Amino acid sequence: MGVSVCGRGIDYWNAHGYYGRGLVAKFCTKCNLTLQESDFYKNKSRYDGLSGWCKKCTSIYMKKGNAEGRWDEARKKWREENIEKVREYGRNSARKWGMSEKGKEYKRAYQRTEKYAEWRREYSRTPERKLAHKIENSKPERIAQRKEYQATDNYKQIRKIYRQSPAGKQAIAAAAHRRYARKAGLDCDLTTQQWRLILDMYANRCAYCGSKQDIQQDHVIPISRGGGTTMNNIVPACRKCNQSKKDKTPIEWLFMQRQAD
Repeated sequence: MGVSVCGRGIDYWNAHGYYGRGLVAKFCTKCNLTLQESDFYKNKSRYDGLSGWCKKCTSIYMKKGNAEGRWDEARKKWREENIEKVREYGRNSARKWGMSEKGKEYKRAYQRTEKYAEWRREYSRTPERKLAHKIENSKPERIAQRKEYQATDNYKQIRKIYRQSPAGKQAIAAAAHRRYARKAGLDCDLTTQQWRLILDMYANRCAYCGSKQDIQQDHVIPISRGGGTTMNNIVPACRKCNQSKKDKTPIEWLFMQRQAD
């Protein structure tokens, strides 16, 4: 093999002709210094595959240009014309960073925040997510996994604790109301999002006494008297007021309370 030295590096030759070039040093046309190959950015459009300026000169030039806003318009125009390419690059970069140790640690810390919990609640209510969730859970393998998990002692213990909690008792009572309303042929279209909106309207307080303890769904017109489980017929009520009201309308119940006093 033969070797010849040129200004840009070393050319290698073998018996069959030109073999290749191995760069050991390169001349920067900006700072006029001869530097190592690793001190230059790669540039496929140039004959040697390296930029004409070293990394330091390029960085200084780019920082100065960014500070002056020299490429703002051109950058904005390019992003608008290549929006799909920009999004794809962002997704790939985020995916690569998320698989790193730093990314995984950041993800675990973020998933413990209230902001993430609120985002999950809002996302789970979207029609697209509900449809995707329904399709995913209808798959045979998902059904088999669910049945297998529901047979474990861990699931039974968690379910028992939840059913005894205030939220669990409220969910059981709400399901019983919906079932009774359907059997009676009454309207039953109250969603979880509507119930949360009602709670916000009443500041999570009982509509009758203003208490914040043990809030439940109360039918303004009782189910036994034709009242459906709808947004217009549901108000929050504490357990005491709800049990005291029973199957009466608010006017009848308040009149009875006044007579008792």
